[in-house]
Amino acid sequence: MKVIDMHCDTLYELNKHRDKRLRQNDLMIDLEKMGKSDYLCQNFGIYTNLQSQYDALDHVMDCIDLFYNEIEANSDLIAPARNKADIVENFRNGKMSGMLTLEEGDVIHEDLAILRNYYRLGVRMIALSHNLENNLTSPHTTHKGLSEFGRAYVQEMERIGMIIDVSHMSDECFYDVLEMTTKPFVASHSNARTITNNSRNMSDDMIVKLAERGGVMGINFYAPFLNSRASTSRT
Repeated sequence: MKVIDMHCDTLYELNKHRDKRLRQNDLMIDLEKMGKSDYLCQNFGIYTNLQSQYDALDHVMDCIDLFYNEIEANSDLIAPARNKADIVENFRNGKMSGMLTLEEGDVIHEDLAILRNYYRLGVRMIALSHNLENNLTSPHTTHKGLSEFGRAYVQEMERIGMIIDVSHMSDECFYDVLEMTTKPFVASHSNARTITNNSRNMSDDMIVKLAERGGVMGINFYAPFLNSRASTSRT
């Protein structure tokens, strides 16, 4: 069975540990593990910690450079993908696909031109928030909706064809996205709240509305989202 994984933090970890490589490492994801698991496509999320000292834009650009350097170094196994046609072509050539995504949307210095430039560099999906409130949206631990700038951000994402990822967002933000968009969007790594009552999971109504829009939800195997007795974390 071919695997499409909609989110991993591997680029963030590789950027922290420059002695590690994408082909083989002791992290959760590497190319050799992916090959053995029959992967079709891996979405490589660039997580940005807004509380860190580094400049968010510089961090994202470093990780984008790292992504392409690793793809080029392992071109026998993987190739970049910016659309469905690329994934199909890579499969025909016996290669897995790697797609660039962002986990934390507030990395553009409130300039939508930078959002468009991320798209030009190959970023195809953005989770607007992580676990901190930002200038766009509010995380799952709050009950606030999209900001005015967040609405402009979402509209521009839909206009240029970048996938909106609602994982980590508040319920109110989910319904704001649903109300103001027409194209499918995704929840890259969220589970069912009815099964495990965690705010990172989605209600039945949200899951149904996502499906009705033509979107998909990637299952998260992190224990607290599968079992309410497990300890919590930032994932």
